[in-house]
Amino acid sequence: MGKLGLFMVLTVLWVGLTAAAPCFAEIRVLDGNRNVLGILLEDTGLHVTIFMPKLEKSIVINKLTGDTDSLEKPFLYEEKGLKGCTGIPHAPTAQVVFRAARDGKLHVGVQPPVVVDVHSVQTGPDSRTDQLACFGTSQGSTQAFRLIDFEDQLPFKLPITLPSNYEYVNCCE
Repeated sequence: MGKLGLFMVLTVLWVGLTAAAPCFAEIRVLDGNRNVLGILLEDTGLHVTIFMPKLEKSIVINKLTGDTDSLEKPFLYEEKGLKGCTGIPHAPTAQVVFRAARDGKLHVGVQPPVVVDVHSVQTGPDSRTDQLACFGTSQGSTQAFRLIDFEDQLPFKLPITLPSNYEYVNCCE
C-alpha cells in the first residue's frame, strides 16, 4: 500500500472514530456570584427551569425574586375521618422541587410512584381563615409520589443572588 492509500485509510478511520465519540454541550445556569446552580432546561422570560444532575431533580426559579413561587398543589392522604390529612403526604407529580403554599417549605416527589388509596386532600391556606383546608374524598386509588421535605437537600440557598447568568459548555473540545 502506498503513502496515499495509507493516508486515505487513516483519514477514514479518524473520521469514523471521532464521529462515534460521545459529545455533548450544555448551558449551565449561574447565580449572580457565578456559582453553578445546574443545567438550563427552559427559560420562559420570567422563570428558569434548572436541572440539578447530582440530585436528578429540577427546580423552577422566578427570575425577579430569585426564589421558587409558592404553588397551591394539593397533598393526598390515605387517612380518613378525624385523622384525615395526616400521615405521609403524596402528590400526583414528581421530579420538580416546589414550594408549597400550605407550609412554605420545599417538597419533591420520590420515585417510583405508588398506588395510594386517597381518602383526604389538603389544600393551601384558606384566604379567609389562613388555615389549611382538609377535605374527605372518595377519589379512590391513584398513582402518586410520596413527598419529602427538600429544604436541606438543595445544593444552594434560596433566594439565589441575582441576576442569573448562563454559561455555554462544549464538552467535545
